[in-house]
Amino acid sequence: MSDTTEVTEVSMDAVQNASDDVDIYCEPCSTDRKSTLAKGFCVQCEEYICDTCIKHHRKFSMSRLHTVLDQSQMPTNYKKQEPQAAECIEPCIKHQKEIIKFFCKHHKVLGCSVCIMLEHRTCDVEYIPEVSINFRNANEYIATKKRLTDLIRHVEAMVQESCSKLDYVHEMFSLEIEEIKSFRLEVILFLETKERELLDNIHSLRQKNMNIINKVKSEAEQIGERLLEMNGSLDDEDANDVQLYMAAKDIKSQFDDLKNLVYNVGSKASFSEFCFKKDAATASILQSTVAFGRIEANDLSIWHQFRPKECLLTASINLGTTYTGMVYMLPATSFVGTLVFHQKGLVENVPASLLLQPDEQTVEAFGFNAEDKYSELSEENKCKWYYFKRFWIQINENKCLSLDTMIRDEREKGLKASAVISSLLKKVLEEFFLSPAISKADLTPTDMHLILTVPGTWNNDAKTLMKRAVRQTGVNLGNLSVVSETDAASVFCLRGDIFQEDIPKPNTRYILCDLKDERLDLTLHEVDTERKTKHLVTEHDCSLGLSIVNDAIEKFINSLAGCDVMTCLRMEHSEDYRSLMEDFVETLRHVNLASSKLSIRISESLLRTVEKMTSRSFQDQIKLSLINKGVKLLSCYKLRIDKLVYDSLFDAFIKGTAARIRTFITKHDHRINQILVVSQFVIPEPLQEGVRTALSDLKVVIPTEHSHAVLHGATMWGQQAL
Repeated sequence: MSDTTEVTEVSMDAVQNASDDVDIYCEPCSTDRKSTLAKGFCVQCEEYICDTCIKHHRKFSMSRLHTVLDQSQMPTNYKKQEPQAAECIEPCIKHQKEIIKFFCKHHKVLGCSVCIMLEHRTCDVEYIPEVSINFRNANEYIATKKRLTDLIRHVEAMVQESCSKLDYVHEMFSLEIEEIKSFRLEVILFLETKERELLDNIHSLRQKNMNIINKVKSEAEQIGERLLEMNGSLDDEDANDVQLYMAAKDIKSQFDDLKNLVYNVGSKASFSEFCFKKDAATASILQSTVAFGRIEANDLSIWHQFRPKECLLTASINLGTTYTGMVYMLPATSFVGTLVFHQKGLVENVPASLLLQPDEQTVEAFGFNAEDKYSELSEENKCKWYYFKRFWIQINENKCLSLDTMIRDEREKGLKASAVISSLLKKVLEEFFLSPAISKADLTPTDMHLILTVPGTWNNDAKTLMKRAVRQTGVNLGNLSVVSETDAASVFCLRGDIFQEDIPKPNTRYILCDLKDERLDLTLHEVDTERKTKHLVTEHDCSLGLSIVNDAIEKFINSLAGCDVMTCLRMEHSEDYRSLMEDFVETLRHVNLASSKLSIRISESLLRTVEKMTSRSFQDQIKLSLINKGVKLLSCYKLRIDKLVYDSLFDAFIKGTAARIRTFITKHDHRINQILVVSQFVIPEPLQEGVRTALSDLKVVIPTEHSHAVLHGATMWGQQAL
């Protein structure tokens, strides 16, 4: 029996254009005793259906691919063909010349007429040609098919889980090998440090003894020279008796003093006798079989042990190239929240910056607090402390991330990347579990399934680095997963309410465009037949970050001032420069298409700097500027800018991004017509509209909550994993 599904074709003779004089009613609705005019005809179901049923028909997976004829094409008088009994052709195993035509309900076996006569004469027997009519639509067939399909999916899941366990074993192997090597290096470093201390000590003792003995030797030599000189005066052969008499008397008068001087040389001096004594505890290591460590192995069930624990809390952290954020979900209540940091007021994102004390381990501050604290340190302490400013950029630029990867702080001092990441993660987790919502819920780290998001180009070694960093925090989590930013964003955006009617269809591709501060990320995804996404390729363009808009702002203000005032402001008034740029960028992010003007606060230091550099006021320089139309300096230290002017600040970024996307499409798949745009930041409406206009021939989707796509998507992904 063939396992393929037959599709009943509607013959052309039966398909006649619907007449306005004929009323045809929806057949599914008629089962509920409703009279609804039919607006279409399903070829596979052979039923007339109304608009509502058509929508449902296209929604459910079992009927999504059916052919539905609209009202102008549907037949006006279609009659279903009566099902006919199929011919039995399968030969009996026991009686080769006989055909199987019966089924014994008692013994649940198939058989031929001979089987029935010999073995099932008194049983309840079904005649297959009769009972199998229209069996494809029978509940028994549907239920059997479903059970078999479920079993196949279960086996596929087992194979997939086995592959996952193999990956886990390889990852565990790599991680523990690195742990052993790392510990060996720590032991060697410890022994080398102790050896150096002992050698320094023994060198110091030797030098001290040498100094003491050399001093005694020098004093003895000086006295010896004096005695030899006296002895020479007595041995002088040319001296007469008078001279010898006088010399002898003089020596005799000094003899007691000389004797005391000789006996007192070095009488109070002492030197140290030293020897090396082995430390008993260290020496015992050489006799121990487990002193260095041991490998502990626990038997775990493949199918059950590694299934994610039922956690009460799912949370995701995106360390972010420039900013770090955290989102969490409480499955029991479906509550979704964002961690709020108490820095510069209340903020949802803080810079990926970290300030460590000289011991390399104690975290003094992170985020905005780290930046402020570091600026307050003395020059001497800045040399001693470790300050990693938005270090994620440095990590992303490393093409070969591993457990041994080192990163440099602002003073070029190096630490292991895993240690720096671990310190930041630990502080974020500490703030999270102290937050009111989590404290009130009485949740602990063991209740959490934590998801870390990483760039789509990261390999397994880089992901292992993140897991190592989490392990180093010492926080005992319920579960830990690592997911790429692009996959997380896709999970969030492929919800029906994002794409609506234009959701990507099976076997189609779309581009995920992530607008980052320092670069543009383009990822090609493919949707499979089960509507799951597959990551194909990711490309970065570091020349197309949102920082281009920052550059445009600086050029704009410099053009108004007629000089490079922004560079001077950054060098001499860094706080005012930072405030100006943050205010300008933040204002741009929240302008909408209805806005006609925006106002930016200008610091007094900028006005003074312009006057110092040009000998004219900023107001006069604006009047002389070639771009003075639509710009006005108000008396309250505010710069008012018209829409056409501030819209132009996005032009370079829009043009470059559109061109890069088209190049990406040409390179990978010219059939792509759907672009999904997300960002960690709020994308200004004028910029959104500009991208849509520049790519007007493509379907550009920018979710309303695009700035939360990665974190919310990661949390949703983690929830699905449970």
